[in-house]
Amino acid sequence: VFSSYVTSERALIGHARDLLSDVGANTIEHSKSFLAPAHGAAVLAARLAQNEVIASDSPDLLERLLFQQLQLSPQFSGIFFGRANGNFVYVMRSEGVAPYRTKIIRVQGGRRSTELIWRNDDFSAVERRNDPDDTYDPRSRPWYRNAEAERGTIWTDPYIFFSSQQPGITLASPVFRGNEVRGVVGVDIEISMISEFLSRLKNPTNSVRIALVGKYVELQDAYKSILESFIHAGAANECKVEVVSIQSDHISAENVREKLKHMDGVLVAPGFGDRGIEGKIAAIKFVRENNIPFFGICLGMQCCVIEFGRHVLKLKDAHSTEMNPKTKHPVIDKMEEQKNITEMGGTMRLGSYDCRLYKKTRSYDIYKSQAITERHRHRFEFNNEYLKDYEAHGMMAAGVNPQQNLVEIVELKEHPWFIGVQFHPELKSKVEKPHPLFVDFVRAAIQQKERKLK
Repeated sequence: VFSSYVTSERALIGHARDLLSDVGANTIEHSKSFLAPAHGAAVLAARLAQNEVIASDSPDLLERLLFQQLQLSPQFSGIFFGRANGNFVYVMRSEGVAPYRTKIIRVQGGRRSTELIWRNDDFSAVERRNDPDDTYDPRSRPWYRNAEAERGTIWTDPYIFFSSQQPGITLASPVFRGNEVRGVVGVDIEISMISEFLSRLKNPTNSVRIALVGKYVELQDAYKSILESFIHAGAANECKVEVVSIQSDHISAENVREKLKHMDGVLVAPGFGDRGIEGKIAAIKFVRENNIPFFGICLGMQCCVIEFGRHVLKLKDAHSTEMNPKTKHPVIDKMEEQKNITEMGGTMRLGSYDCRLYKKTRSYDIYKSQAITERHRHRFEFNNEYLKDYEAHGMMAAGVNPQQNLVEIVELKEHPWFIGVQFHPELKSKVEKPHPLFVDFVRAAIQQKERKLK
């Protein structure tokens, strides 16, 4: 259910308990994807507890209400209400006969009956069946007993849902009539996705060392989103990614080989200002010439453009006008319409922008789409006056903004993996959806390590 190494329900439950302890310190730290359904479950349970249908004695009305709520809440696997008299209505997602299944237990005059109903999206019944052997009593379940005892909302320990046979947790909240508990409403949340992530994270089959070259490495949270993206991408590749932070101020042409020769990949980080720029450029030159996977983000992308201009195009003073306004070769510059804006914030491209990828590029193969959107936070751009020269020497524009024709992605054709992006892909990486650029970069680092071992 989690992954192939989990072979028994006992191991599964033990793993799920470990998972829950990790969620607070680990997964939630990397993504809000778990918190959103948890918060939503609490809100839904509270809302249902106040609903007049819950207070009624009509299982049919209750089933329709829970069905509607489940349709509106794709993050939940089931919603139910168990009464103090033993009545029970549970609407759950299903596979096979129909997309939804309902279980209704009616207890009247000491007699009980259990009906199973399979329904389509439009609530039409596909099949009905009675189950005379069913002995399920909601009042005996931990979620009912604990919510009743606590007289408040509770979370269960992880367990295996009988409906889907997937691991999950239940949020349960008591419904009162005066001071008396009338019943308990509950919401089931499957945790298989998060568990799969942690299974891969905890049981890697590979390991790589990737250098993060930046100018703010002494600040613990400066590159937090990048570090988390490596966790997501590492888990996707079943690979432990050891990120080695290197202060770009400390890199020079004389020591760059010693600092980077043992790395399986190098990421040059974003930033502003000229401090540490020459160290970044020296690092990029080394990885370009030695076929080590390279990933440049924002300023990192601009630095690879500068490095290529200086050492391949032989534009000796190629630079960005951010660092050298008087450079003869401003390969990185402000857009023309930005140059007369004096307020710093007004000169920045902020937020989400479109990017059109060219086919027959690595970036297109990674995204598997020509139209993407990515988030930006920068002030300077690739100078398109130099684009023909760059492409003639092997550095291609793999993606451009279709509205302004600004270069968003550059690649080297004759290199195992060399990509620079003007945007910030780390801001869109999530546990359930690692960013494809990070995933492919880690994959390239694994391949680089394999080549070195051969």
